[in-house]
Amino acid sequence: AEYAADDILSTMSDSVILINLDGIIVEINNAALNLLGYTRDEVIEKPVGFLFQEEELLFKNVQWKELLSRGFIKDYQTFYRPKHGVNIPVIISCSTVKNKEGDFEGIVGVARDMRKILRLQSKLIQSEKIAGIGQLVAGIAHEINNPISVILGFSQSIMKRLTNDSPLFTPLESIEREAVRCKNLVSDLLTFSRNEKVRTDSIEIIRTINEILTLIETQ
Repeated sequence: AEYAADDILSTMSDSVILINLDGIIVEINNAALNLLGYTRDEVIEKPVGFLFQEEELLFKNVQWKELLSRGFIKDYQTFYRPKHGVNIPVIISCSTVKNKEGDFEGIVGVARDMRKILRLQSKLIQSEKIAGIGQLVAGIAHEINNPISVILGFSQSIMKRLTNDSPLFTPLESIEREAVRCKNLVSDLLTFSRNEKVRTDSIEIIRTINEILTLIETQ
């Protein structure tokens, strides 16, 4: 039975740490050692607090009382403090260990590395933001395009009645150019926000780069 337990500990992907009631590490599995960058000799019989960012708060106050009264705590968010590098976000669950007489002998904690999950959550939040932008752009596109179309239509109509040397021609030409630019920008935003199938096409690369820069220059 002892061999089976050791074998289970050594193959678990989550880190497992067993401490006594004085907070001293008495057992640790390979996943925890690999994650933290320590050897077994560097952690066994050491205070467990040095492995965590909030050393002075670990298993104290509310968490400690809850653990002793209920026998476990679940999903406690904290940070591992590895031997090298930045702190590692983990979510840890702990339970008390009792002997045959029912007396407390120690605490076992199982911690999961949350870095990958947090990255996925960040990407999901970003995707939701992009989707929100897409809905916003789609909702106001017609409201923007309508006045732009009026401005563009009247400016082009007036320009047709003027000669190139008219003092009004250049200002109207600028109005037309900027109105077209606004229409193209709205169109680009709509294209960016849509979830469309990928297709290939021939493009003018310099013009495309300029359009991309126009989209991101305000950021």
